[in-house]
Amino acid sequence: MAAWKKVFQAELPNEVIRCWPDCELEETIDIVIIAEPKTGLFEKLKNLKLVIAQRAGVEDLVDALRNRPDVKLCRAQRPDGDRMIDDYALLCVMYHHRNFQDLILANSSREWINPEVSFSEECTVGIMGLGVIGSSVARRIRDAGYRVVTWNRSGANEKDMEHFSGAEGFKEFMGKSKILVNLLALTSETKNIINSNSIDLLPTGAAFINLGRGEHVVDEDLIVALEKKQLSAATLDVFREEPLPREHPFWQNPRILVMPHIARRPRIDFLTPQLIENIRRFRDRKPLLQEVDVTKGY
Repeated sequence: MAAWKKVFQAELPNEVIRCWPDCELEETIDIVIIAEPKTGLFEKLKNLKLVIAQRAGVEDLVDALRNRPDVKLCRAQRPDGDRMIDDYALLCVMYHHRNFQDLILANSSREWINPEVSFSEECTVGIMGLGVIGSSVARRIRDAGYRVVTWNRSGANEKDMEHFSGAEGFKEFMGKSKILVNLLALTSETKNIINSNSIDLLPTGAAFINLGRGEHVVDEDLIVALEKKQLSAATLDVFREEPLPREHPFWQNPRILVMPHIARRPRIDFLTPQLIENIRRFRDRKPLLQEVDVTKGY
């Protein structure tokens, strides 16, 4: 925390920088940079005007600010995406494309297997969610040679990708996704979107990668889909409860790779330019970067 404060004080010499919990929460505080909301925090800060989220997911901050329409919310992420998540998503895609799940299982039983091999351009990857991060991930996977199809709520799309939107495009999008990557924001409309009905729309033997939120997935439906081989494997980086309880059935399923929410780690050198720029914009009454529409939840 001291390193963050040092950088901010150097770049913003006229600001009073405080690091909680090593300081008292004063009513004069009008900007908060935060990862997860603390119970009752925003109610105590009567002069609060701006909250900047250190992480990509903001659904809990949106909920915490519903009674504070006077407070703006924005993300700290770069406008061109996040290289950490881009690389991580590509790694997960290649893991499933080249059947590493089967190879690892074969290793454990000392079995020499000969899985099918295909070129990247013969594999279609579906990206759910085309925000800043989803768009960047889609480009990274496209540039690695994969066919990419995308789906989101609106009609936004990326170059050289087939795009689908809304309920009318969902079925066709899912039917083309041999590897499905979830990067949706969590809203009332996207909660539980990965369920038995949607999974059955995927090609038989598809793989699923969840980099969105645990609440996007109906856990029991995912396990059933793996048991009946509608899904061949899944890589999960996010869960309804974190850390994932030791007794959770995901741990026991050999077709699920459990990852401890490591797609991204905030770093000072990566986030501070955006944080500082938004503080300056706020003081100068200029439009904020990566501002969240609280009514939509993203």
